[in-house]
Amino acid sequence: MKLRALLIVAIFATTSLAVENNLDYEVTWVGNDSIGNPEWVLHNIEGYYVTKEGDQHTNVFWEEGGGNVMHFDRDGKWKGIARRTHGWGYEGGEAVAANSKYVFMALQANDCWPDNTDTWPNKGTFWKGVSRRSRENFTQGVPFESGKGGKGDTAPKAFKVVVEFPEETTMTLRGLYATETELFVTVREKNIVYVYDTETMEEKRAWTMERPDRITMDAEQKTLWVLQAPEDLKVEQWTLVACDPKDGRVISGTKLDKAIRPTNISIDTRNRLLLCDAGISQQVLIFEGIADRRPRQSGTFGDRLGIFGGPVVGKVGEKRFNNLIGAGCDAEGNYYIACNGSTTSGGTVIESYTPDGEFRWRRYGLVFVSMFDIDRDTERSIYSTERRFEVDFSKPVGEQMNYVAYTVNPWKYPDDPRAHLWTVSAFFTRIQGVPLLFAARVGHEFIHVYRFNPETDGETAIPAMLYTRNMNEFPKNWPPDRPDTKTWVWTDLNGDGQFQANEYQAVERPLGGIIYAEPDGTIWQVNDKTAIGVPFKEFTANGIPLWEWDKPMVYERPKELTQMRRFKIDPKRDIALFSGNTETLKNQHWKPMGPVLCAYKGVSTANPELMWSIVLPFEVGSSGHESNEPMSFEVVGDYVFICYTRGLKQDGVRWAFVKVYSLADGRFVGNMSSEDKTGEIGLLDIEESMLVRQLKDGTYLVFLEDDYKGKNVIFRWKPEP
Repeated sequence: MKLRALLIVAIFATTSLAVENNLDYEVTWVGNDSIGNPEWVLHNIEGYYVTKEGDQHTNVFWEEGGGNVMHFDRDGKWKGIARRTHGWGYEGGEAVAANSKYVFMALQANDCWPDNTDTWPNKGTFWKGVSRRSRENFTQGVPFESGKGGKGDTAPKAFKVVVEFPEETTMTLRGLYATETELFVTVREKNIVYVYDTETMEEKRAWTMERPDRITMDAEQKTLWVLQAPEDLKVEQWTLVACDPKDGRVISGTKLDKAIRPTNISIDTRNRLLLCDAGISQQVLIFEGIADRRPRQSGTFGDRLGIFGGPVVGKVGEKRFNNLIGAGCDAEGNYYIACNGSTTSGGTVIESYTPDGEFRWRRYGLVFVSMFDIDRDTERSIYSTERRFEVDFSKPVGEQMNYVAYTVNPWKYPDDPRAHLWTVSAFFTRIQGVPLLFAARVGHEFIHVYRFNPETDGETAIPAMLYTRNMNEFPKNWPPDRPDTKTWVWTDLNGDGQFQANEYQAVERPLGGIIYAEPDGTIWQVNDKTAIGVPFKEFTANGIPLWEWDKPMVYERPKELTQMRRFKIDPKRDIALFSGNTETLKNQHWKPMGPVLCAYKGVSTANPELMWSIVLPFEVGSSGHESNEPMSFEVVGDYVFICYTRGLKQDGVRWAFVKVYSLADGRFVGNMSSEDKTGEIGLLDIEESMLVRQLKDGTYLVFLEDDYKGKNVIFRWKPEP
């Protein structure tokens, strides 16, 4: 459809109203149990250690807000982050341990400034090692003579290099255990266990062992227990080995069942070994026989199959674990459990139980880069690409969200696209009353669709459709039986949630642009020149959604733009908005929407009419991820919502925020910013970094991505009549 301008009204909005003229709205959030100012829960967890006092320390290689190593007390209260574990070439790691004086955390350092080898490794190499911190204040490094660090924002002389290796290789440091005098460290790829003096951090001894992984020690016999990894982690058995910590002599070895996928081990107050199984059981496996070094499984802690078991698959509940990462006990026998169930990033759940198994508390950080959507029919459920939350806006802020379900079941649907593709953006809608979940990647290069069948699958979202415009983004051998064409669609015609060769269809489409879904079910692909919409067609007899791929709707770039970056349509009012660039006004980072926005009415007719065109404010010359420019926009109700990657000085805003304009005439209405409540908002990483929905009472919900503290900020705004 060719757009012809009949009326040109250009509003050059190079300045804006001050932030004092903000709209009247409420700020809330979803995805993390804390707002992030200052407290939040890390979005991923790989290392977890529990002391006899019930202090818990975490570790993970990457945590956007720098919370790689966090501290929680016995009651689950957040006690802070270690700092200096994220930046200046240093990142977190896979393990953490403590004794009465120190916290020992595995870190990795890269060649940030290789001419300063007292702080960073030589060019082209990495270090993996251990940072020693004070137990009383783990933000403070405790230096030692051979310690690295001190330049930039690194802990001075507090990092022990355990292994240096070329960037193109991998080293795994997952085993850490500390007594009062000795620190035990494993490096799986080097087949070695090191022992260091906890005061001098000098090596005391070492011994070889094939693929040593997680380790722990029992207090009574002083036996070092080692999880020994197989050569093939996917199919071969792991071994639980008992060693003499003085010389590494193997006392016994116990082959574990092939179905067990061990992720960590610890010893409880009854001198039993706790083994975290992230395999099919999703339980903490309890082993007796530690005293005679002949371990035998005597019980379990947690429901069998975890969150993937009955009576409702995917339902969150007590002892329904999801990808166990660590477990431990305090001196009173209370259990502490950490899980990291996620197909992308963002899955931390830490919870505690009494010695009798009674639930005590739960903390969670469940998203990293992510966008949510609300079920506008019930106004009670909020979905991410892999989770469901229940919301009650009548409650006070901070009590409105409840994590209730995990919608991925990789055991039943191993080819679920969410398990193979980094999927971050959720679009939820109901078509003919049938709920559907759409999901897309950061750059919106593909889209997949899920259906629900509570009777057979509980909360699980069942794979139903996948469309890609660029197969290069996919794993080499996935999905199975895929065609050679670059653009294709898969539809689950037989309803089994699996991929078969006869379920693919070649589709002729441009390779570029972003793909997203609208509430009416239309799937849009927007590139430089056109917006191509594929309307929903029907449901098959077995409930599979179908689209009319051979009957696309096409809208061409308007003459106001030399490049189109975004497109949104209001089909009921026959209005469409286009954003992008001109020869002189362009997006400065590769993701944003472009500074020029124009609105047309009558777009379904032969003579659409230009309503208005504006140049949105942006900071000329800014660049990179932190460019101060509009990222994406939404058209909902009577307003246009535009999110910004960073604040603008003239608005008095520092971090990401939202501008609101009138749909009728392009007039600026006001700003939405949360920084007075949330503090810093992270960079907007997703090309569509905001989603807006209008509730039945006229309230607008504006979801804004915040990867910095692992959540979506939600602005609740009800305009005055």
